[in-house]
Amino acid sequence: RDVESEADAFAARAMVNLGRSPAPMGELLIRITGTGKGTILDSHPVSSERLEALKRYVPTREGPPLLTDREWKALTEICVGQK
Repeated sequence: RDVESEADAFAARAMVNLGRSPAPMGELLIRITGTGKGTILDSHPVSSERLEALKRYVPTREGPPLLTDREWKALTEICVGQK
């Protein structure tokens, strides 16, 4: 778990350097595993604790858009009907 926490911190610093919040990564983990134990990630830190740790990393600037408007439109069209 300590190694995974260090990996989370590394990823969080990388995201902040790109002008992005790492909190969505923690939110995704909560969606996948829930907030408790008994998941495929038992060897990892508890997801709710990971989310709280990731929320402490706040970018000082906003990075450029990850997708152009055209790319975003194409992505959303791919996802239509995939629910």
